[in-house]
Amino acid sequence: MIDQRFYNTIITFFLLGTLSSCSPISFLSSSVTTLDSHSQTRGLGGYVSDGEIRTRYHFSLFDHDHKLFYYVKSNVYEGRILLLGCVPTVEMQEEAVRLAWQVQGVQAVRNEITVGKSKGFSQTAQDKWISTKLNTILLFDGKVNSRNYEILVVDGTVFLVGVAKSQKELDTAIQKAREVSGVKKVVSYVRIITNFEDMQRQSLAKSRDSDADIRRKIRTESRDPNARIHNSHRVKRD
Repeated sequence: MIDQRFYNTIITFFLLGTLSSCSPISFLSSSVTTLDSHSQTRGLGGYVSDGEIRTRYHFSLFDHDHKLFYYVKSNVYEGRILLLGCVPTVEMQEEAVRLAWQVQGVQAVRNEITVGKSKGFSQTAQDKWISTKLNTILLFDGKVNSRNYEILVVDGTVFLVGVAKSQKELDTAIQKAREVSGVKKVVSYVRIITNFEDMQRQSLAKSRDSDADIRRKIRTESRDPNARIHNSHRVKRD
C-alpha cells in the first residue's frame, strides 16, 4: 500500500511539471513578464496571488477529471481567470467554469473554452510562431510596454491579457497583433490603468528595485572576504 503522503508528493510534482506543458490544444502563453515580475504593473501581491489561484485551479481540474485537466488551460491576471482550450462536450466546458468559480481568490471567470476537436500539431506550430513573432514585435515597439502584456494563442486567436497605460497603447498592441500572419482574431482582456494607479505602481517598482539592490550587495559582500575586511576596517575608523 502506497503511503498517502508519498502519493500526494508525487502528484504535486507531476502537476507542477505539467501545468504549462501538457495539452492537446494549440495553446501558448508567453510574455516577458515571466522573466521579470517586479517590472510588471500588477496590483500589490498580484503576481503571487495569481500564481496560487492558477495552481489551485489545475489541482481542482486534475482531482475532478484527469481529461479535463488535460484539455483546459488557464491564465490568471489580478484574480481574473481566463479559461482556454477545446473540450469534447458542453458538459465538460460547464464543469471547467464551475470549478473555476470555486477557487478561492477568483474575482471573475472568462470562458473562452470551445467545444469540438483540437486542430492538431500543425495549428500548434502555427500558434507558437504567432506567439513568438508578436512577442518580438511588442518587445521592440517603443509605444508599447510589452512587460505588461501576456500573449496567449489558441487556434489562431490571439488573447491579450494585462494592463495598458492608455487606450492609444492598447490600440497599438491590438493592431500589431492583427498584422501578424496567421492571426484570425484578436481578443483583448487588457485593462487601462489610471494615472494615479500608474504613479503608485511606479513607486512600488522603484521600492522593489531598491530592496533588490540591497540584497544583491549583501550577497556579494558575504561571498567576498576582502569586502568584509574592508567594511570592518571602515567601521573601526568611524
